[in-house]
Amino acid sequence: MGIVIGTLIVTLFNKLGLGWQVQVGVMLIPTVIYGYLFSKLDFPVTERVASGVSTAGMYKALLNPLFIFMFICMFGTAITELFTGQWIDVLLKT
Repeated sequence: MGIVIGTLIVTLFNKLGLGWQVQVGVMLIPTVIYGYLFSKLDFPVTERVASGVSTAGMYKALLNPLFIFMFICMFGTAITELFTGQWIDVLLKT
């Protein structure tokens, strides 16, 4: 619903000849309202805090060899997925 209302407002502003500065200013109004509403909420504690794990213990777990190995594997997977499109033409030509 917000996308539809936003599109209608932007279309109206374009027809009125208003610049992008006014459009961004209007976009900031609901952002400020949402920020105020969220500032009044009590967020639940994170899983780390609920489990009683300290921040130092959490960062110490990053040095675990299994975590480092999995990070390297996931990094390789991400690279493969990002650059697959470049290799499709090369592979299919030969």
